[in-house]
Amino acid sequence: MSSPPRAARALAAGVFAVACSAPNNDPAPPERTVAGTPPTLRVAAEWEPALGVLVRWPPYLPRDLFVELAHDSTLYVLVEDATVARAAEEQFDDWGIERGRVVFLEVPGSDDAGWTRDYGPHPVFDAEGGFALADARYDKTTPDSGLACDAPLLTPWNGGWGNRFKDYDIRHDDAAPPVIANALGVESKALPFVLTGGNFVSDGRGSALSTCILTNENRSNGLSDEQFFDLARDELGVERYSIVPNFEEKGIQHIDCLIKMLDGERLLVAQPPRDHALFARYERIADEHLATLRSSTGRPYQILRIATPRYTGEHLAAYTNSLILNQTVYVPLFGIPEDEAALRTWRAALPGHEVKGFHFVLDDEPALAPRALRMYRGIGWRSFDALHCRTRAVWDPQMLYIAIDPPDEQGVVAASIIAYSGEPLLADRLVLHWRHAGKRWQEQPLERGPDGRFRAKLTAPAADAAIEYYVVAADASGRMETEPRTAPRAVHRVDSSHGSWRPRTSAN
Repeated sequence: MSSPPRAARALAAGVFAVACSAPNNDPAPPERTVAGTPPTLRVAAEWEPALGVLVRWPPYLPRDLFVELAHDSTLYVLVEDATVARAAEEQFDDWGIERGRVVFLEVPGSDDAGWTRDYGPHPVFDAEGGFALADARYDKTTPDSGLACDAPLLTPWNGGWGNRFKDYDIRHDDAAPPVIANALGVESKALPFVLTGGNFVSDGRGSALSTCILTNENRSNGLSDEQFFDLARDELGVERYSIVPNFEEKGIQHIDCLIKMLDGERLLVAQPPRDHALFARYERIADEHLATLRSSTGRPYQILRIATPRYTGEHLAAYTNSLILNQTVYVPLFGIPEDEAALRTWRAALPGHEVKGFHFVLDDEPALAPRALRMYRGIGWRSFDALHCRTRAVWDPQMLYIAIDPPDEQGVVAASIIAYSGEPLLADRLVLHWRHAGKRWQEQPLERGPDGRFRAKLTAPAADAAIEYYVVAADASGRMETEPRTAPRAVHRVDSSHGSWRPRTSAN
């Protein structure tokens, strides 16, 4: 992989700038700097700092979503050629999207072109701080299977998908990741296994989740489960790979229609109506499987639920199939009264984030891919194929990364802080903010230890009380981050009981 400065040169050029001035023309005193935490091999989490979002044109998404994504970040639009880019640009002009918020990437596409999540590249940071976009195998598109983890895999070419797409072509989509990486000016890293994006969730710290159709796909390509887990560890730094049971009677079984990882400690899990045929299965997965898993900090995941009612027939509203991009959540809406409850659930789960909902009524859309018009009826979202499936972040290869552990027995909070820009951290701006719940905020400087991690100690109150805290960091590139990312609107909490520490709900 490339070094941090080169990896980010084309992608992040011009995005960040630092302007320095001092009163009375006196030079500002230099700020103290310190080296960051040594990097490790890892796959970035969805919620980490991103420059924008990868989508396809002609679109498989509603106009309002394009407008909001461009308002909030940058659209990286995959197009077949310059002619298609010009047509898209004209449409964006009509929609009021500023041209400076759009980057066109000429990447040929085939029949899966709209599903940038599934075939798109994975963001990988190496142990030297370099960045690459990983290209996994995508030779079976997204096959169907039954509930069993060894059920037959049905593709368009062997009777799957209703036996209606025998001429289905994904050659360009399978080949797209290195083309995308080259267009963005970063390196590409080939992976010798299937890692379909909609069925892979990473916490950025070595833990990952997929449903068991993924191991089934890799077994069909000659990789045993043990070989796959070894490769995921060696190529991606995934040390704790949890395989979740399939959840659809028959379907593509992608985990992003069942679970959303909100942060490294919490999972938002779909919950069908009690009278739905899949209710008992979802409950077993939540109670008997997810409840037994441990996060990267060694604690049980906190399981939150989001009601996923029927929107037509027995099809469930895929509210977990939402996109978290920086400090905004984009949620598919299904034109049912329960949409508002879903938005409230998201807002309660991620305080400080702006939560936006999007209807997708096909008759209201001024532009759609011809394939989208053939596939969908009425609305453009489905129970197994919604907003998250058709978007993918373009992560910042120069990001300032923070990961923290809950307090230890002495109340010490430890943080890993990595400046992928290659610039040093600003020592006086590495701070633990904390308070006894409802009181004034206090600050404690974070000190770098021999292991390269940064630590500060919370002060326990005299009586049992909750303590709220968050971490702030800055580097010499001009980046500043907090953990949680929307702090202080969102914070971490811990209970103190006469000097002992019991972590509570994370980031809310």
